[in-house]
Amino acid sequence: ARPEVQFVAAAELFSHPVLRLAMDALGTVRLDRDDTRLAARQLAAAAGGDQLRLVIFADGGLVAPDHQHPFKTGAFVLAIDAQASVVPVAIHGASHIVPKGELYGIRRGRVVIEFLEPIPTKDLTRADRKRLRTDAQVAVRGALARGV
Repeated sequence: ARPEVQFVAAAELFSHPVLRLAMDALGTVRLDRDDTRLAARQLAAAAGGDQLRLVIFADGGLVAPDHQHPFKTGAFVLAIDAQASVVPVAIHGASHIVPKGELYGIRRGRVVIEFLEPIPTKDLTRADRKRLRTDAQVAVRGALARGV
């Protein structure tokens, strides 16, 4: 990863040996989602640097093919507090390559990462966090539905 980019992932993803190796190599911050106060502190600490860009998987982890988790709000609160744009990212095909529940399973396949239009947070407040989350989620789900 680029030095100004910090990856953040749910701690439970580190139980997958192959993912753990990749995430450790990237210096990924483990986020404890079972303790929301601790998770908020971990996010704030990860975002502490000047011009640091966080990569956060707001859906919270691996999902079965053709299934999606609702986005969590923590990343959007952080973006609003920093007045930083949110860049939704659609990852096509990953659930077929690293299937949920298969500890060592990685299959051949094609993954396409699609960066979507940034969503500005200028003048948003924490009261807007759910709308921002919904806007990002709708953008990602729309891109996944369209395919590549």
